[in-house]
Amino acid sequence: MDCEGYTFHLAGEGSTAKDQLTLRLRWRGGLYPPAWESAGWIDIAAKRCSNKSGECQDATTAQIKFDKIGKHHLVGGFKVQFAGEHQEGKFKVKYHHTGPRMICE
Repeated sequence: MDCEGYTFHLAGEGSTAKDQLTLRLRWRGGLYPPAWESAGWIDIAAKRCSNKSGECQDATTAQIKFDKIGKHHLVGGFKVQFAGEHQEGKFKVKYHHTGPRMICE
């Protein structure tokens, strides 16, 4: 989380996954994140980066959905389209924040 929204870094199983998917949800106030639970699909920005070459590709369309939001974990799904290739799946992420708590004005 930063003052512009939330970023989710998703990688395949194991440390040898070939790609990392980054989902970016812009949020500048309004509904607090727990209100997004079961809110349906939300349009987001996404990119896929190769762990080998470091090259990244922006998604043509991407959406995220939150099924369950807890104090430390978030469970949901994603749908992403990359130049003719469709990816979708489920995820469970743990909130990670280092450093002091942010104050956004």
